[in-house]
Amino acid sequence: MKRSAYIALIIAIGAIVLIGGYSLRYRLLVAAGKFLERTDAPFPADVIIVIRGDEIYFNRALTAARLFHQGLAPRVYVSSALDDLATPALRARGIIMNEGQANVAAVLMQSRVPCGQILLDHSEPGGGTAGELNRTRAMMTSRGYSSALVVTSWYHTRRLRALLETAFKNSKVSLAIIAAEEPTNVSNWWLRRYIAIAVLEEYVKLIIAWLPFQPRFGDDPMQTEARVTAPNC
Repeated sequence: MKRSAYIALIIAIGAIVLIGGYSLRYRLLVAAGKFLERTDAPFPADVIIVIRGDEIYFNRALTAARLFHQGLAPRVYVSSALDDLATPALRARGIIMNEGQANVAAVLMQSRVPCGQILLDHSEPGGGTAGELNRTRAMMTSRGYSSALVVTSWYHTRRLRALLETAFKNSKVSLAIIAAEEPTNVSNWWLRRYIAIAVLEEYVKLIIAWLPFQPRFGDDPMQTEARVTAPNC
């Protein structure tokens, strides 16, 4: 076969692949979303955990408040996060604003979750979701809790499940992953810019999580402890 014929064949195959992929784009995008979603049915638990990283629309906090009012748990826990460290730095410049953790607590309280039923963790932040779950385990251990409902965004649930299995290895704690109520889901995630970016980031983070070694950063916490208080009511 002549070189020109090879080139024509490659172009034809490429065109078929592109046309086929375009015609199946909706199914492929939905499948990509479904792969990330791994949720559980809620059950009565000791505490509701609000996973950080949703301090824009606060869908996770709002869902936690709904679960609280359904009587599924008597208290709601909010971990520390690296974003909280930005507030003291701004205050040093004379700029006064609440840290993300305080805003989550404000959403909970304005959703009629009593102040005394909210647990704010002030231990050293960092370590990503894995670090947050280590703080969560330390809190549950110190308080003798044996069950929790863990609320996060739907696209975060698959990776969260793997991280929970690591953080609570050899533990008898019962955990359920609950997806926050929000406008996006597996059938429309690509229509909103920031959700589409978050979904793509999840795939990158999943690849990193599957590596035989895990990267460590300079702002990861040195130790895990429980320093839990109620908000300033």
